[in-house]
Amino acid sequence: MPPQATPKSRQSGSDETPARQRILDAAFTTFMESGFAAASMLEIATRARVSKRELYALVGSKQEMLVACIRERAKRLQMPDLPEPHDRQALARTLETFGTQLSGDPSEMVEHFSGLLWGNLKITLLLRVAERPSPREIARRARDVTAAFLKIYPQPDKARSVD
Repeated sequence: MPPQATPKSRQSGSDETPARQRILDAAFTTFMESGFAAASMLEIATRARVSKRELYALVGSKQEMLVACIRERAKRLQMPDLPEPHDRQALARTLETFGTQLSGDPSEMVEHFSGLLWGNLKITLLLRVAERPSPREIARRARDVTAAFLKIYPQPDKARSVD
């Protein structure tokens, strides 16, 4: 009986993310958690679900991997080519274009929402310099923060149509 062929998707990892990107993501996480010196190529390969041989073939040494990680992160921070705003509408379009370029990461959005919602309330409650908000105050705060958040993160198709 001939052996069954392994589907291609199982041979190259079970998800759709290309191996090089998985390696860079795993390397960045490992560098952040363990530090560059303590990060091992085996740990990075294991997290990326690739062999060490494939890791070296696709990315190279640990130093090259660090440079690639920095380069990838720096791409996300590049400023778009924006026109100088001369009126309020142009300023709004410029800010929205800028925001669209730099935002959209769900974990970052959650952090922003949480920051807007809590502000310094946790610390003032902890230090007992503020009273616990009433249910009505909590509901008002949630409404206000939601409105502010939706202004910060407009729908992508509406980001270009400013009134």
